[in-house]
Amino acid sequence: MHCKQWIFDMDGTLTDSMTVVWEGAPDALLARYGRTPKSDLHKTLLTMGMADGAAYLIREYDLPLKMEDYNDVMWDVITKLYETVELKPGVRELLARLKAEGARMCICSNTWSAQCRTVLTRLDIDEYFDFYVEAQGALHKSRPDVFFQTLTRLGGTDPDRSVVCEDSLYAARTAHDAGFRVIGIADALGNTGLTSLVGETVAKMLGTNVNPFVLIFAFCILTSLLATLTGSTIGTVYVFAPMAIATCVNLGLDPTAAAAAIVVSGWCGHFLPIDGMPAMIMGAGDYKITEFWKFTIPQYFIRLLALTVGAVLIFPMK
Repeated sequence: MHCKQWIFDMDGTLTDSMTVVWEGAPDALLARYGRTPKSDLHKTLLTMGMADGAAYLIREYDLPLKMEDYNDVMWDVITKLYETVELKPGVRELLARLKAEGARMCICSNTWSAQCRTVLTRLDIDEYFDFYVEAQGALHKSRPDVFFQTLTRLGGTDPDRSVVCEDSLYAARTAHDAGFRVIGIADALGNTGLTSLVGETVAKMLGTNVNPFVLIFAFCILTSLLATLTGSTIGTVYVFAPMAIATCVNLGLDPTAAAAAIVVSGWCGHFLPIDGMPAMIMGAGDYKITEFWKFTIPQYFIRLLALTVGAVLIFPMK
């Protein structure tokens, strides 16, 4: 399905700025006033919008600032940090392709719109976006209102025909639960170095003669199984997709097929009657587990096999 409305977050999605700016900004601000940040500061601020974060910092660290002064001071801190930020690989090419296909795009970010525009103008991609939305206060991304309002401004009405690109798990989950198609950018795990380590280790274990089909199929089984057991489909995809991509890269394979298959596989673990439709079917039909598995396990493997075949055919790996 070709989607015509695209809603992009900026920090951590288009720009590699989450660590440099948004982990560095609170520390830099507190340093100006001789304050030492607590060990859990970044975790505490992670789910807050700009206004809530400002109120927390002023209150918790007794900063000699009023709310009306905070924005000017933080603006100066952030502006200096943003001067070193660059685009993530492939962003410019993606935006150009979407524009050529007639897609309408916008920025929906917790960051001030003026700051976003300044950064993206410097990086020469401002022209691709119709407008900027500040996801703050009542329009915080923990609630779906901001995504629906943004979709309306883009001229769309159906969230299932629109895409939200996010690096924040809570925002991605909000958009997904509201019916939007979501592309998650899993930076947090990658920044720890674990993704690369796992990719290198798995690649060495498999060797260079591994069958790409078998590799993708195995990752799909792991993803779908864990997603079903944990009940966190998006969270599981965020873990396994980067690992599979890193493994493919280390094996010299194009990772597109693996990424596409693993994202879809997160919703394919229906042979376990834990929740949703499988549980309803098993309960309403009064099936025993052996009877349930007689049909659902073959269907499960057929679904994953078809998914893997389709991914490899559409996105050749060599």
